[in-house]
Amino acid sequence: MKFPLSLCLLPLILAGCATKNTTTEWSGDEVVVRGRDFYINGRFVGQAKTHDQKGAAVQMSTSGLIPPDKYFVVTPHRDSFDSRYALVGLIDRKALIGKAYPVL
Repeated sequence: MKFPLSLCLLPLILAGCATKNTTTEWSGDEVVVRGRDFYINGRFVGQAKTHDQKGAAVQMSTSGLIPPDKYFVVTPHRDSFDSRYALVGLIDRKALIGKAYPVL
């Protein structure tokens, strides 16, 4: 599966990605959704939008524990299309192709 440009993991890299996310949550962590706000283990990580940039309604992901070999990815960018949305959801470990390292 090809992922949108805003859907790569930090410090892990997904096949088909050109950028990376800033928050990666691991299996066993708890995702809690309150309204449109997302929390991981009690820490606020972002808010989901009700519609995409073109005005189409988007469905949010749900609360629960992250299962083994799955990852919840999110970035603070307000237009990030990430694990907060059901279409993306949790990322399977098999989609990871490597680790990203800063070059500066």
